[in-house]
This record gives sequence, structure tokens and C-alpha cells, in this order.
Amino acid sequence: MNNHLAGLAVVSIALAAPLGAHALTAHIEGKVDFGYHRDSPSGDVSLSDELEFDENLVPNALSSFAISAETFDSVGAAVGARVGNGWMRFQNTALSSIFATPGGTEAGGGARFLINATVQDTLTIDAPGLTGTAGSANLGFWVDGVLAAAVDASHPRSEGQAEGLAIVAANLVANTSAFGALRGDVGNPEWMGLPPVLGFFEEFLGGIVHFTYGTPIDVFVSFYSEGRAKAQSNDESDTVGGLPATATLVSDFGNTITWAGVADLRDAGGSPVTDFTAFSSSGTDFRYAITAPAVPVPEPATVLLLAVGLAGLALGVRRRQRPAPLSA
Repeated sequence: MNNHLAGLAVVSIALAAPLGAHALTAHIEGKVDFGYHRDSPSGDVSLSDELEFDENLVPNALSSFAISAETFDSVGAAVGARVGNGWMRFQNTALSSIFATPGGTEAGGGARFLINATVQDTLTIDAPGLTGTAGSANLGFWVDGVLAAAVDASHPRSEGQAEGLAIVAANLVANTSAFGALRGDVGNPEWMGLPPVLGFFEEFLGGIVHFTYGTPIDVFVSFYSEGRAKAQSNDESDTVGGLPATATLVSDFGNTITWAGVADLRDAGGSPVTDFTAFSSSGTDFRYAITAPAVPVPEPATVLLLAVGLAGLALGVRRRQRPAPLSA
């Protein structure tokens, strides 16, 4: 997709944030949008819209953004995010489901989501008698999520396309840095040569970090994801009609990005350290792996389906009230 390099650039900028102790802060920006058309002998409909967002994320609270076309066909996109000390959760969906069209009718639509989120926190590792001395530890995050693209009802008179990208990056800044990145692409195997599903299953982001006992370590985590789905059903004859076409793209990191804990902690001489503390600025204990709350993040998909349903209902009411169709 054309946004690959842009996404990488955004991540790089986020990781270049200035040093200094900070409590947990999180930010999300991006947009969801759609485009839709239906051309038939009885009239044409052409719709498009987008919703941009750029705001701070409130810890432990859901932020959700969704938009859909006001048509009987289902076209829309949604984004949902939730963060807390040591964990991040995201779930993004793009959907385009075009119903069978009468003869001489062409209908199609596409939806897209883009999201870039950053979380910044601090971690202070200390141990009795070691304050102010050098140390090292294996620090990082576990990444568990999936990208999935699906296209149904492939037919000469219907088609669908779905593609997506996800990048996750982590930076732990002390005397030196540990950095890692995961990048994945999915799409229609018929036309992109990419797998329809790509999973990240408990993959580790991080490495050995050298630090000073008692001195805060700045932690930055970035998540970038984008995806789009397009579907079309058409037939130029007046009698045959088109078949249904559906495309969906889901970036589901509801199974989250979580703190992996402090492992292989050493003093300046390389000896293991077992008696220590590791707290964030908010007081969260970062010594051990953190498991995000079991509360799922289904709201974006749910909001999207509800919006699509309400939009279809609203359009049906409008059509009954006004016989003439919308003009392009």
C-alpha cells in the first residue's frame, strides 16, 4: 500500500521523543473513511465521508471511532483502543459487503482505517545497596495479535479486495536502547500474493538494556495499523444481475501488547540480582509480566455493525418518504 513508508516514518518520529521521567501517557491519531456508489437505471447514489481523530487516550478507558455509508449495502470502518500501565489493546475493522444487484446495475464500496498510537511510561529499577550503580536487564513486551483479510463470493460479476499492514515498535531508553519492530502485510492471495492471515503469537520485542539503579528508564511503545476493504457487484446487461461481493480486513490486537517483565537482572559485575523493585511512575509493579484485563475490545466492530444497520434503516425511511433516489 502507498502508506507503508509513511507509517514507518511516524513510528520513527514517535521513538525519537525526548528523555525524562513521565507517568503513563498515551495518544491516538488516524482516520476511518468510506466511499460508495450504486448506479442503476432507476437512479444513482454516490456517498463518501471520513472521520479523523487526534486525541489523548485515557488509561483504562475505551476510545472508539466508527463510520459507515447510509446504504442497504454494508460499507464502513472502525477503530477501538484501550491502554493501561504496561499494556495496549487495539481492534480495527474495514468492511465492504455489497448485495446482489439487478440487471444493468453497478454497486461498489470501500472502507479504510488508519491508526497510529503511542504510549509513554517510565520504569525505575532499584535494589538494596545498588542505587546509583550500573546494571543490565532483559526488558521488553510480548506482542499477541492477528491481521486477517477475507474476500467472499468471487465471481466474474463481483469482486473484492482487502489488504492491511501492522507495525509494532518498542523503545526502552536508559544508557543504551533496546529496539524491536514487527511488521506484517496481508491481502488477497489471488491478486497480491500475500497470505490472508498473519499472526503475532507471544512474540518478544526488546532486549538487554543497560541502566543505572534508581534512575528512571523511559519506555515508548508505538502501534501503527492500516487496512482497506473494497467490494463490487455489477452487470451491464438488463437481465442477468450481479452477485454479492464481500471484503473484510481486521487488525485485531485485542490479545494485546503487554509488558514482559524484568528478566536476567544483573549488577555492574555481571552477578544476578534477585532482590529488587521495578515500579512505573504510577506505582505499577513492573517486575513481572503484566496481563491486560480480560475485558475484550469488541466495541469497534459492534459499533460498525450497529451504525451500518441504523444507516440502512435510516435510508429505508428516507426512501419511503422521498420516492426519488439520491442523485450523484
